[in-house]
Amino acid sequence: PAERGNEPSLLLRLAQKFPKKRFLVVHRIDRQTSGILLFARDEASHRLANGWFSKHGVTKEYLALARGDPRLPAFRVNHPIDGKPSLSQIQVGERFRPEGQSAFLARVRMATGRKHQIRIHLEAEGFPILGDTRYGGPETFAGIRFGRFALHAERLVLPKEGESPTIEIRAPLPADFEAWMRSLREKSGGGSSG
Repeated sequence: PAERGNEPSLLLRLAQKFPKKRFLVVHRIDRQTSGILLFARDEASHRLANGWFSKHGVTKEYLALARGDPRLPAFRVNHPIDGKPSLSQIQVGERFRPEGQSAFLARVRMATGRKHQIRIHLEAEGFPILGDTRYGGPETFAGIRFGRFALHAERLVLPKEGESPTIEIRAPLPADFEAWMRSLREKSGGGSSG
């Protein structure tokens, strides 16, 4: 949420638009990641929501475009980050084979929530995220330029609390991610499922 250069944070934009309201960050994503952010509007809600996250009660699902061709249609990565247990479950949603190269759409469910977890886990397995040059991903792949890394926070499911039902939040894919997938499909002759 901090400002960098001329890019104001979403938190600052919310404060400008709603000057009499307070917003507390609950679920944040890396600057180049698209998708869901979650804010609380008061301290009690903030504590409650943070408790859900710290007890791993929230379902967090991301989509990523990664280089490589996993042997299995689904796999788990149990790789500590900064000495802390970290677990990601990865399912291959679609495979691409453009210009003799391999890439895939990963549907990632995070059991823990470490900083850069998905990026680190996919890179550790030999499948860096396209556009993620920090963790080994190419900036250009099969002639497609990635202006940011291809990672999207697609879905959060908040747990049932008292009489309240579970809440599912979804974020549609942004235009750039859809364009990357369309290009990968075209260059692959259509792509194939997991």
